[in-house]
Amino acid sequence: MKILKTLSLVALFALLGAPLAFAKADVVNLYAEALMTADTAELEKILAPNFWYVGPHGHIMDKDHFIAELRDKKLVVDRLSLRNQRETQVGQTRIVTSNGVFYGKSVLPRPQGLMRYCMVIGDNNGAEQIVLVQVTPVIGTDNCVDGNCQIK
Repeated sequence: MKILKTLSLVALFALLGAPLAFAKADVVNLYAEALMTADTAELEKILAPNFWYVGPHGHIMDKDHFIAELRDKKLVVDRLSLRNQRETQVGQTRIVTSNGVFYGKSVLPRPQGLMRYCMVIGDNNGAEQIVLVQVTPVIGTDNCVDGNCQIK
């Protein structure tokens, strides 16, 4: 009887957990993971054709140059963690802001540490794609936990 109860509980947890396994990953998390693993194929899918990247060093890149930088190992992202995400939406366009910690190496040196991320995500024929990523170096303060950090 105890074995039957255990098997029933395992089956119940498997059924309850099944929908979670098929949940669509958020494009923001896909972006962070693709950068850390240099998954340029994933970036080709999730970055809009007219994508712009405004780096923490002020350099602006389009999609092709941004992906080439990762592919050619001119940018190697060791760590990127995003937290304190806030989101707003207008029609099919989402704007996501967050704090993040960035560490990596690049040919064109980038500031490292605490950053402010702003992402514009649009619906492109039913597929969410990132149109813009802007990264700003910030200083951690008491209010920074709230997402209101001071700009460096």
